[in-house]
Amino acid sequence: MPNPSINSAEENKRLIYETALKLKAGGMDEIKALQAISIIIENTIAHNDQVEVLAKCKSVLGAESSPEISLAAAIREWILDQSVTPGVTFSVTQADQELRLVTKNEKLNRRVIFHRLVKEGLIEPWGKKAGMYRVVSREIEEIDFVNLPEESQALDLHFPLELHKRFEIPPGSIIIVSGESNAGKTAFILNIARLNMGRMRVTYFGSSAESNARTLNKRIRAFGDPLEEWAPMRAIRRSGDFADVIDADGLNLIDYLELTGAQGKEFFLVGEEISRIHEALGDGVAVIGLQHKPGADYAVGGHMTVHKATVALSLHAGKIDKGIPHTLRFQKLKYPKCDNAYYAVKFRLGGGCHFVGVE
Repeated sequence: MPNPSINSAEENKRLIYETALKLKAGGMDEIKALQAISIIIENTIAHNDQVEVLAKCKSVLGAESSPEISLAAAIREWILDQSVTPGVTFSVTQADQELRLVTKNEKLNRRVIFHRLVKEGLIEPWGKKAGMYRVVSREIEEIDFVNLPEESQALDLHFPLELHKRFEIPPGSIIIVSGESNAGKTAFILNIARLNMGRMRVTYFGSSAESNARTLNKRIRAFGDPLEEWAPMRAIRRSGDFADVIDADGLNLIDYLELTGAQGKEFFLVGEEISRIHEALGDGVAVIGLQHKPGADYAVGGHMTVHKATVALSLHAGKIDKGIPHTLRFQKLKYPKCDNAYYAVKFRLGGGCHFVGVE
């Protein structure tokens, strides 16, 4: 078998074609020969070139003369295609439609081929519903935990009320900021932007009905700073699929994450969306605002909203007219710096945007 650590990509391809010719010349069964060649290709050829190399080997083996071999190659190519990446799930119905398998015999062959690919470990049955499969992902990413620069172990991010003195934020962190109505969630998120514009690239994603240029301008003016001091912050209007557009190595402020329509009834999807954002991060951070019902233990979406979080905090509205301040509580602190890190903080909002601690 060609060794990718020794041979060049072109040399590997040449050796595979020679192997296919020798298998054919030796009289090996065409189906078994194609299976063997396919396994070699998967383990030695870059993903983008696998379909091309497989097609040439199929021609070398004369596989196109056999409907079963041709179908097996077509299914393998479809699975290895960029549109069906490792880790993706698919159904036999989807395969039949996209491969145009209509006859009873074609579907019978597809069933046999899928069974063979399961044995090879290329796909596996998925979920409780019959006919669902998952493309097995064998790609790995080595973690170099030995040669990590000291300064990269924690980010120098600042937070309102000097909360950064209580915990560390490593690269790739999710920070959940849930808030009751009128408890200062947006003000807290904009304070994070204000305190860190000189430390990281900052992108603010406004998703609520009030997220427009006029409203954001008014909120920022409340801080009393010249507007040009906020110029480094990039502001974007977006209501969903944040994982597709976040700055992987920057500070992303999502104000706020909400599922609407039919999705709004499936609160567990909030946790899934947070997981997608987490996967999209590199060395950056995502601060995600969530709605918090009064008296609830977690934000809308339940305990799964804090599953990926390095820090999860909630803002609870007080009764200012009765002298009762707002309260900040922690649901999760993964890397506390001190023993009192979890202690709740009483605060008031000066001018609607300045967080002032209350003893």
